[in-house]
Order: sequence, then C-alpha cells, then structure tokens
Amino acid sequence: MDAATSEIDAWIAKLNEPSMRAEATHRLASLGVQTVPSLVAAAMGTWTNRFGVPCSNDLQIRRGALIALRHLGGAAASAIPTLIELTKVHSDSVLRCEAADALAAMGSAARTATAALEELANDHDQEVRLSARRALDAIVAST
Repeated sequence: MDAATSEIDAWIAKLNEPSMRAEATHRLASLGVQTVPSLVAAAMGTWTNRFGVPCSNDLQIRRGALIALRHLGGAAASAIPTLIELTKVHSDSVLRCEAADALAAMGSAARTATAALEELANDHDQEVRLSARRALDAIVAST
C-alpha cells in the first residue's frame, strides 16, 4: 500500500469518529480526485479498514464518504453511477439524501442522474424528496 492510499484510508477511518468527521471529510476532499475510488467503496459499504472489516454497517463512514464526494463536486464525476445506485437501492434515507446532495454538487456532470432523481423526488421520505428536487434544480441551473 502506498503512502497516499494509507493516508486516504486513515482519513476514511476517522469518518467514524464524531470529533474528527468534519475535518476528515474536508481533508479527503482536499486530497482531490485520487480519493474517489476509496470514497466510492466507502459509500457503497465495501471499503475495509486496516483489520479487513468492511464498513457496510457503518453509516457514519458511508455518510462521510458521500459528504466528501459532495465537496469534490464535478471532480468526482466518476462516482455518479454509484451515487445513482445509492439513490435507488439504499434503505437509509440519510444516505439517499447525501447521494442526491453529492449529485447536486456535480452540476451538469450529473445530467445522467436526472431520471433517478426524478424517481427519488417521489420517495416516501420528505427530506429525500427535497434533496432530490434540489439536485434536479442544481443540475438544470448548471446546464
């Protein structure tokens, strides 16, 4: 494992620490596009910590990864298919909101997410519906 990957993994692990979460999301975003593959894995719940334990049940790490992707904006456009999938399949409303918010931050690069966001705008959860509508508005405004 190279030094950059080690640093990214260390910051992703800190997403689970309430006192470090905000700093970790900002630091991961400041490391740039090289963080996207690890952030995508964390958002999907497939990232593993140094002990080989996956974060699939750790909603704080998954949410933090989505926030970091949002901070990256269009630079994280390669994450769009994953974000679309999360809006469709994840049972946690907070993660669906964060996925929609990350898509909103990607602006016109997220045009391919329009159909998924339109479907999400009919979600049973009010906050999810609002996040989907904000994302749709952001995508339209940026084109």
